[in-house]
Amino acid sequence: MKCAPISDFLVRLRASLQASRHRRLVLCVGDDAWRAEIDGDLRTVDGRVWRLGEALTDGMSPRQAQRQLGQECDILLVDALSGLDPDALGALGGCVVGGGLLILLTPPWPEWAGRVNPLNARLAVAGYPESAIGDGFNTRVRQILDAHEAVIQVTQGAPWPDGLASKLPDIEPTHEPLPGNDQETAVAAICHVVHGQRRKPVVLTADRGRGKSAAMGLAAARLFAEGRKCVVVTGPSREAVDTVFRHAGVIPAGAELLYKAPRELVDAPMSVDLLLVDEAAGIPTGQLKDLLGQYSRIAFASTVHGYEGTGRGFDLRFRAYLDEHMRGWRSLRMQTPVRWGAEDPLEALLFTLLLLDAEPVAADQIDSADLGNTEFQRLDRQGLIADPDQLGQIFGLLVGAHYRTRPGDLRHLLDAPNLELFAMRHHGAVVAVALVSLEGGFEPDLVEEIVAGRRRPHGHLLAEAIATHCGFAEGAAYRGARVQRIAVHPAVQQRGLGTALLTGISAALATQEIDYLGASFGATPELLDFWFRNGFRPLRLGYRHNVASGEPSVLVLAGISQRGRDLACEAGDRFRPRFIRQLGDVHWQLDTCLAERLLGAQGGGRVDGLDDRDWADIRAFATGQRAYEEVIAPLATLIAGALTSNRPLRLSPETHALLIRRVLQNQSWEQVANRLALAGRKGVEAALRQAITQILNKQKS
Repeated sequence: MKCAPISDFLVRLRASLQASRHRRLVLCVGDDAWRAEIDGDLRTVDGRVWRLGEALTDGMSPRQAQRQLGQECDILLVDALSGLDPDALGALGGCVVGGGLLILLTPPWPEWAGRVNPLNARLAVAGYPESAIGDGFNTRVRQILDAHEAVIQVTQGAPWPDGLASKLPDIEPTHEPLPGNDQETAVAAICHVVHGQRRKPVVLTADRGRGKSAAMGLAAARLFAEGRKCVVVTGPSREAVDTVFRHAGVIPAGAELLYKAPRELVDAPMSVDLLLVDEAAGIPTGQLKDLLGQYSRIAFASTVHGYEGTGRGFDLRFRAYLDEHMRGWRSLRMQTPVRWGAEDPLEALLFTLLLLDAEPVAADQIDSADLGNTEFQRLDRQGLIADPDQLGQIFGLLVGAHYRTRPGDLRHLLDAPNLELFAMRHHGAVVAVALVSLEGGFEPDLVEEIVAGRRRPHGHLLAEAIATHCGFAEGAAYRGARVQRIAVHPAVQQRGLGTALLTGISAALATQEIDYLGASFGATPELLDFWFRNGFRPLRLGYRHNVASGEPSVLVLAGISQRGRDLACEAGDRFRPRFIRQLGDVHWQLDTCLAERLLGAQGGGRVDGLDDRDWADIRAFATGQRAYEEVIAPLATLIAGALTSNRPLRLSPETHALLIRRVLQNQSWEQVANRLALAGRKGVEAALRQAITQILNKQKS
């Protein structure tokens, strides 16, 4: 018997959801023709219907899905056979309004599992067949959909479910909300940033759908009504802040609500009444710090468990920075959903599917963890699918430790063909974890193509960088491994567990005849200290800032085999003189703490290349008998050697910054004076002479 069109079923289902403003997932399992029929029926349904999956007519690609952020729909139709993109699913799932539906079209499970995933190209790695790409993410999705209470399953040939209203929670009807207590409090807090003392920012945090972006728009409207003239909005993209503009309404004559990209605001500061930073977790932290330094009235908003998965890592790190530099800043957490009803089933399902709310193990369960009671393990990734608690602990650690952890990283963790997963465990609980990719090992002909820049094998970032950027073809020829991510539980850091994890990884890789282990990451003083302490050498500092952290990317390497150790030593030795020259050119604005760490990473440095006349000139400069311009060359040699010496200078941080900025980075007298609060050239020069005198005295002792 032919069933009634899905449109009839959806009318009844949506009517039953209006009181609670809950959302549900409708799982439609059937053959290709039946799923196409459902797609056609949905074109007669009232409301905003979006389609995700390029096999659907008018279906969005995953890339197009990201442009819908800040928009809303009533029904989201998703085609599983187009490939389930975790990022797109999370982004669009949060756009479905209360009383709406996410409809997932799939074939029967065995057929779905047997189909090739169209999105496999994203995980493809040169040297690995497509069959090596796993299906762990989709397997996990199927397991969850089979059991989750938010799912209404409809199978081809069966009648549409009935009696749906009786299965839903008995919740008092709610109406489309006006700004509620949370949102009104947020609006008032944002306005107070303008009315109150300077440099007292507010940070709004919330899960998606809580109205934080709307609160920013409403606050802008209120400020314009009071006579304020200029409010600027920034965010990861113009599309990401559409909600702010929509809720600001009509802008009065003479007032301006502008969007400016974060970098534009940093490079060309402007006078504003208020700066609104939406989706702050998606902006590099370095840029956020620059904005704080240049604008005195700022309100930030960040999604904690959003589709981008970055919010909690941002929250932990940014709070620490604000505590240190912005005393009196205010934090406001918005709890009440605005876009849908409380205890929404679809939100809970998406959190589970994408591990948006993954948390590491509770601190009180591991507070006694140390080197004596933890064990190193290589983890079976397929086993994690059957162990959701352990998978959640691992992903929770990664989310907290890294800025750009997205739902797509979950699929990468489970399915990438060249990935190894290692952990330190304390009585079964994961206290440290590392994701390691296997790279390199190319044949001579391909190595030659890589070195010449004609080939860039996908998935071999470290091997390619060593060969092309550092000039060592062995990097592509030898078998290597790259630590993509590493995280130690915050409650047990500084106990040697990260070092133990790296030691275990090196030993495990040695049995696989891997030659070297390396990493590429956004450089911070703390991270450099960790890697250098564990015997890794810097090989290269990138010229562009890391997209995720906003810091310059550094490449580090340690050998495992003898030839790998030789490579790390030779490439590391080559880094120092090149880096010293780069400081006066491409790295002239590099943070001096980073410069100092990188200069001192080599160890064994000494002051050489100076003859008796050079030393005499340096002493004459220190006593005021030589002009700076006459002794630039010997001063640079002295300072570069002193900073890389095994004998620490033990000068103040300000003095180190002075030496690096003026002598090695060749910053102007005015730039150095402004940065270090000195009285023009005379003040800088006097401080330089004093610093050189201190170095000379230490050279004698």
